[in-house]
Amino acid sequence: MYVEADDGSAPSVVPAAPPSSAELYVLAERVALRAMTWLRKGGHAKVSVDPRGSGSARLCGRLGH
Repeated sequence: MYVEADDGSAPSVVPAAPPSSAELYVLAERVALRAMTWLRKGGHAKVSVDPRGSGSARLCGRLGH
């Protein structure tokens, strides 16, 4: 990740730990929810209730979570 220096010099790149599986799952759920909300507001997606749960949850389930 990029970190700004306190002295006004150029930002530096600092290694960061990778996100955990749980963090990736939460992020994927948030992105899916926001994308579907945006698509519905624009009239590009049908509003339906899927009895099997959200599509992103099923996809993450297939990935082993």
